[in-house]
Amino acid sequence: MAIFAVFVGLIVSLASLLFFKLLVLISSFWMPLLPTDFNFQLDGYHYQIGISLLTASLIAGQILKHIEDNRPNGPADAILASHLEVQPNLKDGFLSTLLAFVSLCGGASVGLFGPLVHFGAVLGAFLNQRFASLTKSILLSIGAASAVAAVFSIPIGGAIFAQEAILRKFTQSGFLSILIGSISSFLLSYLILGNHRFFPIEGEFDFSINYLAMSIGIGIICGILVSLYMYLIPVMGKIAKKSKIEPQWRPLIPAFVLFMLSPLLPHLLGSGLSTISLAVAGKLTLTLLIVLCLSKVLMTTFCLGFGFFGGVFGPALFIGAMLGGGIDAYLGSGHTVYLAIAAAAMIASTIGAPVACVVIIFELTGNYSIAILSAVSVSFAYQISKQIIGKSVFDYQLFKRGIQLNEAKQ
Repeated sequence: MAIFAVFVGLIVSLASLLFFKLLVLISSFWMPLLPTDFNFQLDGYHYQIGISLLTASLIAGQILKHIEDNRPNGPADAILASHLEVQPNLKDGFLSTLLAFVSLCGGASVGLFGPLVHFGAVLGAFLNQRFASLTKSILLSIGAASAVAAVFSIPIGGAIFAQEAILRKFTQSGFLSILIGSISSFLLSYLILGNHRFFPIEGEFDFSINYLAMSIGIGIICGILVSLYMYLIPVMGKIAKKSKIEPQWRPLIPAFVLFMLSPLLPHLLGSGLSTISLAVAGKLTLTLLIVLCLSKVLMTTFCLGFGFFGGVFGPALFIGAMLGGGIDAYLGSGHTVYLAIAAAAMIASTIGAPVACVVIIFELTGNYSIAILSAVSVSFAYQISKQIIGKSVFDYQLFKRGIQLNEAKQ
């Protein structure tokens, strides 16, 4: 079991790193310089952005035609397959990964985490057909954990996420297999890329009642904001269906909107990791942070509803980072503590893995003090969104399809 877990981890790591590096390479051909303040320049339109969005929308539409019911598969489908101990739809799974890759390469305002999770799960299931050594649910979980561990450098958080959000049951042998696969994937990525922590935040600070109170307040705000975010995802899909536009042409609409907004808010293009890095460095103005926080909620759900495909984790991280960064900028604190806390609260409620997200934010930032405060914020945000929407966006998506798992509710 351990040897096979290592094997799966290494294979998924290589495939995920190839996915990520190709994405970075292709995106570099159209990615504009990101302004640090909020202003519009008429000469800010770039033909490269228009070409990439148009090309991606046309290709995405053609891929969408070949997926059953024109519905891309994501982490929700991996969770369902794990819960039922059945084989996921490999054809639709790999087509969905290709659709996400095309969408992100073209500049769609979607995330990277979800496609990697599902890609890793599908790849794990595919390998299980050839080398049946573990149960399907464990293989799905190893694949999902290994994919995100390699790209985001979160081996422990990735393993806990797979256990908490996908497998949803604890067995000692199962968790050890997932952890072995995740760590193997991370070690290989470390050998290839070196230390590639995304958002290192250095420096300790003294705990105080103010930090605790602000963490609670951020948790409440994030709980409400993430509920709106999760609610809008299926709503946008319903709007797309009511529009009577053929599925293969729907991605053209968000592509056009993104291009029109590109001179003003190029930060909305793609995964948004560069914008988060600017926010961590404290280089974005308060006005821009607020605008990006609200516009990302609308633009990501719009893209997902109208045929582009990608993850919801990355946008949630983006929204939380802009919200927390705005609080840091308003208070003039000189650090990005609240940025990390808000990011943790948003992603925990979105993916339904509060414990994993506290560990993930620690691995992303390398700051133990921030992880402690994040746990407070995550607790409030998760309980609020759970009561309003359900355990996670994945459960909510399944609920809208008439499938209810565990505590999923409307």
